[in-house]
Amino acid sequence: MTVARPERRREYRETRSVPVEISGFDVRARFFTERTKTLDVSDSGCRFELRVEIEKHSAISVRVIRRRNGMMMDDPPVLFRVVWVRHTHAGWMVAGTKLQPVRLWTVGFPVEPADENSPEDSPDATAGEPRDA
Repeated sequence: MTVARPERRREYRETRSVPVEISGFDVRARFFTERTKTLDVSDSGCRFELRVEIEKHSAISVRVIRRRNGMMMDDPPVLFRVVWVRHTHAGWMVAGTKLQPVRLWTVGFPVEPADENSPEDSPDATAGEPRDA
């Protein structure tokens, strides 16, 4: 029997495959840079897979890879905090939240009214941590 848990996510998330370059330090303190694609994005963060294992709460940079007229655009990297990491058959699924107030995605996210009875938004509440069945 599966017990339903309340939804922790507090913002809109869209399934979107966006090419990104992730840089940071792995669990062995070695610098890495890896290109991948997002699985989904929200106004405050994203979820993606990596081949390299990184630690929860570590800082990473995420750079969106854009092309215009066949030329790669040089978007600046944005600092993220890793909210959760989960082992998968292909490597590591990672969710991160932005630490800088910049707009990364070309998605129009709906504005939701603030709930005056709710606690302050926390990155952990919006990142959509995986649920164990």
